[in-house]
Amino acid sequence: GAPDDFCGAIGNYQMTARVSPSNLTTDDAVTVNMSIRGNGDGRQVIPTNFAWPQSFDVYDPKTKNEDSGENGGEIQHVKEVDFIALPTAAGQYSIKPSLSYFNTDSSKYIQLAINPVNITVRQGTNKPRRTNISPSDAATDDIRPIKTVTNLKSFRKPFFGSLIYW
Repeated sequence: GAPDDFCGAIGNYQMTARVSPSNLTTDDAVTVNMSIRGNGDGRQVIPTNFAWPQSFDVYDPKTKNEDSGENGGEIQHVKEVDFIALPTAAGQYSIKPSLSYFNTDSSKYIQLAINPVNITVRQGTNKPRRTNISPSDAATDDIRPIKTVTNLKSFRKPFFGSLIYW
């Protein structure tokens, strides 16, 4: 019976989130920085992607900072996570970052969310980004082919018993 945005946290948590930028083009990315703070086992806190508009390509969340410690007999945990998404179409969108956790005091799932943030997306150039390495250079510099032919030679005199050995 866990909600879709259940992050695995069990205990008592608070969440803040920041969305930037609020004006962008289809060539730019929007970042949601989410900070989760509370008591419980922080290793279990794995934020999932919340409900994004359909015209966004959403990447896996990346943990930016993680810290835990004991305070008054309770484990306090702070985790900062960045969500990155690329808009594929121009328009007005509303993003509402959220996550759910299980509260042990009330034995219920609690959803934490911020007020919806409005984002304006303008049409960009949609030009592919250039890289400094051409595909042919990348293939030859990245991994060299395995040598299948060897050229082994035997030494004339053995090392054992030689003048250098003694």
